[in-house]
Amino acid sequence: MKVKRLLGSLAAAGTLTATALALAAPARAAANKVTITITPSDASALPGSLDPHGIPVQAKASCSDPFCSVDGLSLTISGPDGQVGTATGKNDSLSSATASYTWDTEPQAKRNGSYTISASANEGGVLNLAFKGVFSGSATVKLNNPPAAPAGVKAAIDPSSNVPVVTWSANPEPDITGYEVFRSGDGSGAAAFSVKGTSFQDNDAPKGKPVSYVVVAVRNSPVYSGGITSCNTEAPCQSPPTGNATAAVNVPEAAPVSVATADPAPGSKPAGPVREAVVLAPVKPAPIAAPSLPTKVVQLPAPNVVQFAPLLPYSGKIPEVAVPTTDVPAPVQAQGGADTGHSSLALPGAANAKVTPVNAVKYVATAAFLVVAALHITRFARKLTASL
Repeated sequence: MKVKRLLGSLAAAGTLTATALALAAPARAAANKVTITITPSDASALPGSLDPHGIPVQAKASCSDPFCSVDGLSLTISGPDGQVGTATGKNDSLSSATASYTWDTEPQAKRNGSYTISASANEGGVLNLAFKGVFSGSATVKLNNPPAAPAGVKAAIDPSSNVPVVTWSANPEPDITGYEVFRSGDGSGAAAFSVKGTSFQDNDAPKGKPVSYVVVAVRNSPVYSGGITSCNTEAPCQSPPTGNATAAVNVPEAAPVSVATADPAPGSKPAGPVREAVVLAPVKPAPIAAPSLPTKVVQLPAPNVVQFAPLLPYSGKIPEVAVPTTDVPAPVQAQGGADTGHSSLALPGAANAKVTPVNAVKYVATAAFLVVAALHITRFARKLTASL
């Protein structure tokens, strides 16, 4: 009986001790903190010597106190274009956890720049009986991927200027800042030219020599102020890279000459310089505008033409003309009484006074002329008066 009581007392004491330890554990672990370690470390330049398609990123949370526990570890990578990737940690033990992520920087990180790796974990007491808080850590890395070598590099001679023109395809990276074009083969070493677009006209290319061109892309960089190139160095490249595509072309001696010439004979080829037919055409001078002066339009009457009234056909009759009595002396009869071929003119006042046919016609014509002339003069006078 005494033995049973002793065993019961020991069991009760053990239970109370365990309960006291469990209740006292949080108080002892109150000062414990979770330590979070991130790899790559802060301010690292990536990829460096690492594979840009598989950079290992890791966050490790741990606490050394036996009364501390860790759970709920998470990892996030974010950059200029937003979130890149996430990972959830797994517990290695009650007091430690690890989260790992393989970062393919080229397709996922569209731009070079600063990226933040952040991690957080929960801390608890022994057997996670008490929650003590959330601990976090972060590291900022600099992504500095070089651009790809430009593709589609071609060189040709521009027929209008007779100088080489180099063209290429635009790079896929969104943060390309320009290109460098290297010319070599002229015996004077490589010459570099900075270009913003995707073509370059080499006006200074040596005449009569074969030359080759290499194009290098320049990309924005958080490490180099001038950018990073396809040479994987800071811009500009000191020498053309050997792995990039090369375009070669032969530069002519001089520009083609155009001369006026006749067409070659049928079936034959023109010899000598390039010949072009010249078509000459008269040049019409531009008309010169006369100065405008103030004018006044005056309507002049139409010229009058005096028309003679037609004479009626002679009927053979001598018109009778009454001769008034005047003081005109009578004509003298021809001496000798010879017949002159004309009828005699009777004296005025004579009973048988007559006029010869010739004189009668003259009188009628003169009278008609005077009447027509008087009519025309009157009409002309009226028009002239109306226009003034």
